[in-house]
Amino acid sequence: MMAPFPTTESGRENPLDRVRDTRANPEEMLLDREDEEEALRHEAAAARAGAMLNEFLSDDFEAQLCMQGMKEGLAGRELRECVGVDQAKLDYTKKKIRRASVKLFQGGWRNVQP
Repeated sequence: MMAPFPTTESGRENPLDRVRDTRANPEEMLLDREDEEEALRHEAAAARAGAMLNEFLSDDFEAQLCMQGMKEGLAGRELRECVGVDQAKLDYTKKKIRRASVKLFQGGWRNVQP
């Protein structure tokens, strides 16, 4: 009768043979690679879209500050203080940014070619 796992020269079982193979199968590896490539494409598209939006609103200092603050994760009071406006003016500035985004990226920002 054969041992369930190969044995070493001394006749004992090699403990390394009991370690499971945790590597992804080829299909998982391909899916992971596709996910990474898609993430890189989205990152490049987002960078290009941000640059285009910055250029489009280059003459609007408050919009520039607002976009920068939002990129840094600011919201609410922190964003108002960063831009230096009250809530109504901040809402108006965000609305201008959204309108510019719709105008520039009719197919969505993910479709922007880097």
